Amino acid sequence: MTNGKIQKAKRGFIELLAAAIILAAAVLCGFVRPVAASAEALRINTETVLFYADTAAAEAGESADINLCIEGEDYLAHALAVTVWYDPEALELNSVTRGSAIDWENTLNHLDTSLPGRISLGVLYPGNEGMTQANNGIIHTMNFTVLAGTAEPPISAMMSILVTWFWMT
Repeated sequence: MTNGKIQKAKRGFIELLAAAIILAAAVLCGFVRPVAASAEALRINTETVLFYADTAAAEAGESADINLCIEGEDYLAHALAVTVWYDPEALELNSVTRGSAIDWENTLNHLDTSLPGRISLGVLYPGNEGMTQANNGIIHTMNFTVLAGTAEPPISAMMSILVTWFWMT
């Protein structure tokens, strides 16, 4: 790597770190939403972009799909980090299927479901590429089974969404 490329890489890392710090502060100021019984509580509005999860009802032993969605106008986002928290004593995660809102083939992305109660997704678009309003739609679909002994509120009432990083230019 040449000196110029190293400098560019360092500068890019510093810019990403600064953006992460700013966005972490924004999270502390209101992006964190507690588990709640209404679909409205699962709507996180960044003023430009809305993140939300569908609602679905299922009885104990039944499965249902919940879509994590993005919707907005006039935005260009280069990175996204989002975590969906769910109650592992009430819901069993069966699968997570990639949606059409993200260009999975041309991004650096990581989906982590290794901890019960947490689904974490990180996406980074290389170069000047990014996610725009043309990408509005489903980020991913989560399939859950409602466990025995669980009350019957909508499945989304047992979930919360945390957007920790949404880097726009």
